[in-house]
Amino acid sequence: MNPRLQKSLRISLRIALAGGALLLLLICVFWFTRISTASRLVRSYLEDNGFQKAEFDLVSLQLDSLEVENVTLERDETSLQLRKLSLSYDLSELINNQRIQEAHIEGATLVQALESGESSPSEDTDSFVLEDLQTYFSYFDLSAIGPLPFDRIQIADSTTEFVIDGKTISPKIEATFVAKADQSLDIELQLEEPSGTLHLLGTLYDPNTSEFSLDLRLKDPSQALSYWYPDWRNSLPDLSRIESGPVEIQIKLPAAVQDSRNIDFSIEIQDLRTDYEEVVAQIPRLSLRSSFNSFDNIPATLEFSVQQLARDTLSLSPDSNLKFGIELKDFSFLKIQSLTPIPWNYDTDYISGSSKLTATYKLNDETAPLWAVLEDPQIELSDYTLTPLFAELEGDFDELRFTTEELGLADFPEHRLSAGYGNILIPEDETEPIAVTFNAESLSDPIILNEETAGIPVFTISLSTEVGDESTRSLITVASKDQQSYLNLPGLATLKGTLAANVDLNQSEATELFTGSVKLDASNLSIQSEPLSGNGVNIQSLISFRDLDSDSLTSDEFPSEPTIADLLDKLQVTLDWQANELDLPNASAKWSGGSHSLAGIDGSIQFSNTLSLGIVALDTIQVEQVYVENSNQGSLSQMSGSVAFSSLLAGTSIELSSKYEALDLLDEPKLSGDFELSPISLFHSDLPSLLIPELAGLTVSGNLSASGSFHSDRDSSDSSFHTILQEGLVEYPASQITASGIEVDLQVDSLANLDSAEHRSRLTIDKLKAGDFEAHDAKAQFRILEGTQLAIDSADVSLFDGKALLRTSDIPIDGSDFQSSVRLEHLSLAELSRYAQSFEGEMDGRLSGELPFRVKDGEFQLLRGSLNLPPNTTATLLYNTKGLLTEDDTEAPAEKPTFSDRVLKFLKIDPDRAAEEALGNITLTRFDAELFPEDSPDMPITIRMEGTAHSGVAEIPVVISTQVFGSMSELYNFLIRLNSL
Repeated sequence: MNPRLQKSLRISLRIALAGGALLLLLICVFWFTRISTASRLVRSYLEDNGFQKAEFDLVSLQLDSLEVENVTLERDETSLQLRKLSLSYDLSELINNQRIQEAHIEGATLVQALESGESSPSEDTDSFVLEDLQTYFSYFDLSAIGPLPFDRIQIADSTTEFVIDGKTISPKIEATFVAKADQSLDIELQLEEPSGTLHLLGTLYDPNTSEFSLDLRLKDPSQALSYWYPDWRNSLPDLSRIESGPVEIQIKLPAAVQDSRNIDFSIEIQDLRTDYEEVVAQIPRLSLRSSFNSFDNIPATLEFSVQQLARDTLSLSPDSNLKFGIELKDFSFLKIQSLTPIPWNYDTDYISGSSKLTATYKLNDETAPLWAVLEDPQIELSDYTLTPLFAELEGDFDELRFTTEELGLADFPEHRLSAGYGNILIPEDETEPIAVTFNAESLSDPIILNEETAGIPVFTISLSTEVGDESTRSLITVASKDQQSYLNLPGLATLKGTLAANVDLNQSEATELFTGSVKLDASNLSIQSEPLSGNGVNIQSLISFRDLDSDSLTSDEFPSEPTIADLLDKLQVTLDWQANELDLPNASAKWSGGSHSLAGIDGSIQFSNTLSLGIVALDTIQVEQVYVENSNQGSLSQMSGSVAFSSLLAGTSIELSSKYEALDLLDEPKLSGDFELSPISLFHSDLPSLLIPELAGLTVSGNLSASGSFHSDRDSSDSSFHTILQEGLVEYPASQITASGIEVDLQVDSLANLDSAEHRSRLTIDKLKAGDFEAHDAKAQFRILEGTQLAIDSADVSLFDGKALLRTSDIPIDGSDFQSSVRLEHLSLAELSRYAQSFEGEMDGRLSGELPFRVKDGEFQLLRGSLNLPPNTTATLLYNTKGLLTEDDTEAPAEKPTFSDRVLKFLKIDPDRAAEEALGNITLTRFDAELFPEDSPDMPITIRMEGTAHSGVAEIPVVISTQVFGSMSELYNFLIRLNSL
């Protein structure tokens, strides 16, 4: 080999070895200083790009991986801290394509300060369409970028801290980003914070194929809302409470919406509870779901279960499940339709129903954007069922007009309301009340009564309600449609006139108590019926109330004394009426009127009544005027009152007054009091004949007064009275009876038992005259025993200078059989002879006897009695007999005188004259009068007298017998007219 070549090779080898050694030395120097060198280069790069702070520890740098720990980066308002960052790569790919294989991040903390109210790319939601959604996704168009510079990125055990207006949110982050072979990116992100969790799944590539699904779950939304917006409740001042359980929101959002790629949205809220104004809601579950592929038509379904949803006394039925269909078209047309019935009730099921609702709203319609239909097949009203309801509404949020079909009761379909109309006014000023009006007319099907068509009047009904923040006021008016209403019930009644009723009701929102009035006005009524007829009838009634709690009227405690007392304390009632003519079956009045009032004042009840009647006919009795006045005051446990009654009857003024006290009116009512009849002066009054037509012509004079007391309870009622008649005079010309000097003192201790106990009543008559017959000093004392007997303690009368005494006896009041007698004592024959003025003579002596009588089978009968001279007494009969037998002495003898005639003539004895003389002077030793023998009803009196006739010639024994023939009535008429015959 050429030495020079060898030398050159040796030199080249040495140089190569030296260069290699130097390169190796340089590589070794770089390898061992790579971490610090790389750290300096990265820090310099980050500082040159605006990071104010860039700190990290590069703990490992290999040909296919590196690890960085304790990373701190700060730029402007953002800071990032990493506990550990691991990268794996292919060195050639990293150098040539700047692409890594996998990145793993642990313990990352990102702190970002944001300003609230940052605007979104599109704030005009009215113009938001699907193209806007694609615009959002175009910001993440990976197809325009090319292959992604990584295969997989994973973030674990990290947090992101956002500071917004001084408030911090620090969710934990778990995320995975996977680049796929088709250059798309799969994303899975989970943010977890104490108030909730956000889970995001998505695929990004281009605006046509990208897709996201989001699942947000909030444990306590109201707490999160209060954290971020502490004053949010101030914007809803009427929202006193809102709470809920977990809330879950799910959204599936494709970049390009096609027939098979819908936007899916759902929100589900658990245990929602809220109090808004008067609305109280407890909803265990609420969900809203929607799936659509065009913003031209967005359908949704709203479902929720109800535990409580109420406003005041209006509520949905508990445990009901409701479902609504919602449809939004072109963001300008909204439709809501109930897919299940809506069960509701008002005032604790006083009114309840199950309704269906269909409503639409046109956002671009300025005249009548809102339209709705409300249907309810069956509304229950207390114990009644209403006919199906159909109502249609249209208008806007300022004014809604509505119409209804016919309304009525299912049990009485023949009576109903016509199709109605009304409106709802909602003022812009929230302090102004919402006004609701409704108008309809009454309708009735033809009714056949007694084979004729009844005439039913038509009434107009109008309702006006104002709903304000402080109170709700309703006005209801029912009035005759025609000026003269006409009600004709063939065979029963006919009514004509004008009728109107007005109800004014005001409810305080603060107390929920009612204040108002009910007014009834009926004018110029004409009533024709069998029990009642009248003309010119006018009725005005007003019921006013204040602070009335409707719940107390339906509570279990009503009616009790406290609840009724509380109700009466809040009521004022007045009723006034007048009638020109009023007819009842047995009574009538030419004019009448009354006034009645009830008021509660400071815990005291006051009510009064007045009644006026004029020209009153009661059967055959006519009363010129009647006036009654009554007043009461007190409480339900103790009340006192008075009544004043006055009338003018047959020219006689009658006045009766009473004072009373009532106790415990609800539980054990008791009533007690007294009454007094003011003294009545009668002068030839025909009151008895008015009361008993058979006594026509009988008149009474005298001074009458009465008083008494009464009491009543649940078990019994009773009263007592004391009546006094003084200076009485009774005249009955028809029977030629006159009684004068009458004094009556009648006392009854128990009217219920008709008993006077031990109190004796008294009757005296100074003079009693029946035709020519007279009696004096009639006196009687009697008692009424237990409603069964009239106990005569004593009764006598003076007649013919003697007495007639009724034997003590108990006379049955019910007219049952009894028997007694009248004792006749020392009747003067001289008085008897003077009584018979046609008797030309004198009598002397006294008679006594007994006259039994009885009542049998309701008929009064005189029994066999007697009238006799007492034993060992005589009577004298002197009679003017002159001419009785010798009146025709001048007449010639009719035949030849006999021997005895010649002897009498020789002795100068005239037999006729001797007989006349003897008959004119008789001493009676026996006088027997048999009275009313049962076996001789046509011969009521038989008289037999025995004695001695005195004459100048001889003492002649005589027996005189006589009989009276005729009926009792004939005998009575004969006796009372004996002096006049």
